[in-house]
Amino acid sequence: MKLPHRALVVGLARSGEAAALALARRGVPTVGVDRATELYSGRLAEAGVEVHLGTEEDRLLADVA
Repeated sequence: MKLPHRALVVGLARSGEAAALALARRGVPTVGVDRATELYSGRLAEAGVEVHLGTEEDRLLADVA
């Protein structure tokens, strides 16, 4: 199975965090974004998820499948 260039998970509450972790654990480069400026993202960072808080920039859509 061909993996996407990278996956984008919008919203990092419970289900978003779980989705981002599942993707990262399967080797999918993953970007997680949330409008919240304060959110514990330690588990995500440890799993290799690129985390962006307090933003919804269009540039994050580049290379997303």
